[in-house]
Amino acid sequence: MGYYWDNQMNAGTWWPFMGFVMVIFFIALIVALIALLRYREHLHHPHASTSLRTSNAIAILQERLARGEINEDEYRTRLKLLRETHPE
Repeated sequence: MGYYWDNQMNAGTWWPFMGFVMVIFFIALIVALIALLRYREHLHHPHASTSLRTSNAIAILQERLARGEINEDEYRTRLKLLRETHPE
């Protein structure tokens, strides 16, 4: 018989290890596919995430003004800075 086979014609202690390797391989394959899809989406829409971050920053700025954490002059200054650095 072969090197990995015992007298009962089974794989002995190798089969749990091979199952573990197979699970890790499929997890790595799924992660790689997700990363590839996200990368391709970023190539087609490179500024989509930037505009989303800018709109979130403006919303946070408005909330801070409403809570009284910043005054109106500071709000206008920061809003102007956001719109200059990330025009939509």
